[in-house]
Amino acid sequence: MTQQLATKKREELQNKMASVFREETKWLPVELQETLLDDVVTAFENRLIVFKRVKMVR
Repeated sequence: MTQQLATKKREELQNKMASVFREETKWLPVELQETLLDDVVTAFENRLIVFKRVKMVR
């Protein structure tokens, strides 16, 4: 269940970011757009994890 929620939220985030970056990435083939978008979302999620850990230490 948690994995499904995480997957759904990740898809929502990818859709939002796709909308934001559409103009900048439209020249890329669709496969590369998807790869780049996945990388951006992963980096964003990882950064949030780091911030949460830092907050817990303080």
